[in-house]
Amino acid sequence: MIIHPGTATTLAIVLAANAMSVLAQTDVALRDELLALRESDQSGRLLLEHAIEQRGPDSPEFQALVDEQIQADSMNLARLKAILSEHGWPSQSMVGREAAISAFLILQHADHSTQVEYLPMVRAAVQAGELDEWTLAMLQDRILVGEGKAQIYGTQFYLDEATNEYELYPIADEARVDARREALGMEPLAEYVRSIRGDRAHGRQ
Repeated sequence: MIIHPGTATTLAIVLAANAMSVLAQTDVALRDELLALRESDQSGRLLLEHAIEQRGPDSPEFQALVDEQIQADSMNLARLKAILSEHGWPSQSMVGREAAISAFLILQHADHSTQVEYLPMVRAAVQAGELDEWTLAMLQDRILVGEGKAQIYGTQFYLDEATNEYELYPIADEARVDARREALGMEPLAEYVRSIRGDRAHGRQ
């Protein structure tokens, strides 16, 4: 099971910047359910981060948490698929921005084939202005890395066991990556890398 850094950090920045934004929400029950799914997704990963740093990846404590998170991910994904089947992508106008992003968080922790299956739905939501553009960038990068290809936007990291530092997976045409990121309203790559590494150093993911 891969632990992906930065998800909670990115989400926190996005939500804090928009905390005062009020969006029309037509399905409060669905919004609340998506927020609960996000809490299940993120809280377990925070425990995993702490366990791997304090106990190590081979410790019984870490392995037990991995098993719990795998089970939680499976349940969360099953529910998300049911939601997508019934409603399509939960749009910002339907559930609010925070809940729309929460649905994305569940999808990005799904298996590769599921990510590929729902990529067109995410792309359509972004194109309609119902989901942040950075979510599509992150999902595209994750799919590419899963296929052993170079990522496009520089959103995917791995933990280098030799240095105990997060490193970027290879980036296609890296000289132009900041231009691609800027086009989607994303911060420069160097700033993003510093935030990921800085948050890990302070025990936040």
